[in-house]
Amino acid sequence: LASCKSAIAASQAEKLLRSMASSNDHGMTPNVSSYTAVISAWAKSGARETVDRVERLLLDMERSDTGSVAPNVMSYSTVLNALAKSKDPSSMERSMRILQRMENEQFDVRPNSYCYASAMECISTSPNKKMICDHALTLLRRMTDYQSVDKNDQNKNESFTVVFNTAIKAVERSGERRKDQVAFHFLTMMKECHKDGILNAPPSVRTYNAFIRSCAFTDGGRNERSEAFNTAVEALEEMRALEGVELDMYTYPAAFRACQELLLINCEEDLERMRNIFESCCEDGLVDALVLKNMSNFLPQAFMMSLLRTRKVPASVRLKDLPHSWRRNIYSAKHSGRKTRLRNRTK
Repeated sequence: LASCKSAIAASQAEKLLRSMASSNDHGMTPNVSSYTAVISAWAKSGARETVDRVERLLLDMERSDTGSVAPNVMSYSTVLNALAKSKDPSSMERSMRILQRMENEQFDVRPNSYCYASAMECISTSPNKKMICDHALTLLRRMTDYQSVDKNDQNKNESFTVVFNTAIKAVERSGERRKDQVAFHFLTMMKECHKDGILNAPPSVRTYNAFIRSCAFTDGGRNERSEAFNTAVEALEEMRALEGVELDMYTYPAAFRACQELLLINCEEDLERMRNIFESCCEDGLVDALVLKNMSNFLPQAFMMSLLRTRKVPASVRLKDLPHSWRRNIYSAKHSGRKTRLRNRTK
């Protein structure tokens, strides 16, 4: 039932659980796995009542006199994930209450990175866009404060990168005008926590991609937009120089989105900035169809032709028309849809 992904199946699963709980047959007594399975069924159902159902089931587990149904970290993370997927306006407040109970360690269960990431996702979908960044910063500080006093050595090895990534993505969705500055603050906080050993949170390619996109949607005048673009480019160059961080198929589309949103196509200086981005993309061998599409969405045709070094109309240019070195590291959707890197090879 939990895998059926429907409200009917979830309702039937919960009905069965209630029957087990009220049965006099001790062999039918539900345990923590039984409750977590039903919570998962609601999480996958997409039903409107999901948030109420999963929170009630969790409260039932917490209030039960039976130790076998005391919630574990999987139970809590499944509930928080359900709240995040629901996009319900009340999901943020609900997730904060649940996190607080976990941090109080009532059942000797500590929140892990996925719990915080789900709570951060709830913040990012909050209808009050003006407060998203404030709430995200509060949660990051709360997480770092809790982890800094956590004596569980096992948690020190757990990666919290996903939480910061989700926070930086939340900046893009927020109503903050200077998204570049807020994203920079979050990225700096991430680096410092990792460097100081408070959290294991090394920035990844997804971190930088989200950072560049957040910069792209900065609002303001010419100076503010120029500053945001410079911040995005600095992050791109930093990522290119980092060992262990490999650019992917979303990096340059994010960079060109920054070009589109922050620069002017009738300004020679800005066009030169765009040319520099494209040359870096060529150097990294990541010119793919998505990059070409994003560029053609806003760049003048003559300028596109000069970048591609062709007399063809840009819309008719195919990847095979471009130098192999420009596209040597692109991805192709092969092997059952999995993205597989094309090794540096010639045809």
